Amino acid sequence: MVSVLKVIANTQAITSTNNNINSARLVRVNNIGGAATANVACFDTVGNTQLWFVQVSNTEVVYLEKNATDALTSNVSTTTGTSVAFRN
Repeated sequence: MVSVLKVIANTQAITSTNNNINSARLVRVNNIGGAATANVACFDTVGNTQLWFVQVSNTEVVYLEKNATDALTSNVSTTTGTSVAFRN
């Protein structure tokens, strides 16, 4: 089975400031450089409550599903996020 990804918006930096990545429901997250593992956290922006976090190793790519209003942060400045759609 082939999966198709459609890029919805330009790549953005994920920093220590909440970013909902264009209200994305699915985000392609990439730790593009440096030696550090990124701690990517997801926050409910209504209550500013941390919902979960994942670690993204150097040069690793992961796909994260979240609510459109949820925001991501990262402790590593080389982390980026791209809003993508998907279908099977």
